[in-house]
Amino acid sequence: MTSSATFDFSGTTIVVTGGSRGIGRACVVLFAQCGADVFFTWRSDEEATKRLLAEVEALPGNVTAVQADATNPAQTVAVINTVVSKQKSIDCIVCNVSNSKYVPFHEMTQQDWDSSIAGTLTSAANYARAAAVEMVKQRRGNIIFISSVNGIRGRVGSSAYGAAKAGLNHLVRSLARELGEFNIRANAIAPGYVNTEGQKNTPALIKKLVRDETPLNEVTESSDVANAVAFLASDAAARITGHTLVLDAGQTA
Repeated sequence: MTSSATFDFSGTTIVVTGGSRGIGRACVVLFAQCGADVFFTWRSDEEATKRLLAEVEALPGNVTAVQADATNPAQTVAVINTVVSKQKSIDCIVCNVSNSKYVPFHEMTQQDWDSSIAGTLTSAANYARAAAVEMVKQRRGNIIFISSVNGIRGRVGSSAYGAAKAGLNHLVRSLARELGEFNIRANAIAPGYVNTEGQKNTPALIKKLVRDETPLNEVTESSDVANAVAFLASDAAARITGHTLVLDAGQTA
């Protein structure tokens, strides 16, 4: 596992959406360890937000929590405006918010479909667009989406989620083309199964099946994804754009 000492984000401003839990939380902690000024958004889990703020208080970076609904474009713009008004610029945004229905396609209601697309693809696009407006002005920036291997492969019950994540994979390619002239990079990370607290009720048998499916015989952790995010956010990835990095311990190899 990559050590946080590998990266130095001192003097940079990072926004992590959906940062109170899971992958987003791991990103917030890692960036704070590396000295960044981190702003993370949360919607409803106030207790998780308070626990995270207490945990990162002693770390080198400064961490600020901002409550917002990612499906509301006005609120996403307000988040970015808050960051820019305090920091004068934004170096990187990690679009991590995702909320989808897992329903067989033939049983899915229109509301199931609409809420899945809005909660995953549209939410990410709302934040990316708001950030891109500022990044174009400053002529530099970095946009990172948290996608999924289910946006690359098919999975039963995951049609809406997979379609939304596939949309993110395409969006990074389009943004790389559109925003490259402004020195703005756009990439995505597509994890497989990630052992977050949201998976705590997943049966041990399922976790074993996932592990057995991987050549590395490992389950991906949130910290693994955070390390990959930090790499794409760093100068070490300065020539990488329009790419979706699969991070699944070889699950889809």
